[in-house]
Amino acid sequence: MPISRIFRAVVLAAAISVLTLPSFVQAAGAPAIRAVDLVAHRAVYEITLNQSREGVGPTAARGLMAYSFSDACESWIVNNRIVMDVLFGEETPVRTDWTFNSWESKDSREYGYKLVHKRNGHLAEELMGKANLDAKGGTAEFTGETART
Repeated sequence: MPISRIFRAVVLAAAISVLTLPSFVQAAGAPAIRAVDLVAHRAVYEITLNQSREGVGPTAARGLMAYSFSDACESWIVNNRIVMDVLFGEETPVRTDWTFNSWESKDSREYGYKLVHKRNGHLAEELMGKANLDAKGGTAEFTGETART
């Protein structure tokens, strides 16, 4: 499904940005980046498809997205869940359930995430990753399983 490829690209881009952002923000010898006090946040959004083009993508979609951002002492935590019923033409609706949890250390040196995607209650894919940045550079590890059905 195209949604899966797009979401994977977003996750990869986020991980890469965590590894490269500190080098853009703070040049060698520049003063340290000042910490920012962020406020915890939680929101729930209703998602609907207003219109679609005939023969392209879903014909109807409806669901909810829950998002939370919180301070966990030494790191920031983001939890995101999207549950949608998507209709493609005359077929039976597909229930998609995406859960994306991530954390980033407050010094921006470590990042980790876990993505779980279920389709009609069955595991479609599970991806995990972590990235570390030190004086020598950064490393990133990605693991995961995509169901083949």
